[in-house]
Amino acid sequence: MPGPEVVPVRLPVVPALPEPMLPVPEPEVEPLAPERIEPEPPSWAQPARSSAPVHSAAAAAREMRDEEKDMDISC
Repeated sequence: MPGPEVVPVRLPVVPALPEPMLPVPEPEVEPLAPERIEPEPPSWAQPARSSAPVHSAAAAAREMRDEEKDMDISC
């Protein structure tokens, strides 16, 4: 029993595209310096200033006691 007939197929020759010679960027290595300056946190991350309203009762009581001490000293 003869096998299937083999028909040679010619594929079109496509010229290879030249690869662009792109410069390979050097990886930026940051030297580890012990005196590295940390970026300042955003304003919303700042702790509340003393002029800001006091939210906790304990902090309010502490502030009142401090004010009373200041008044006692001034007398």
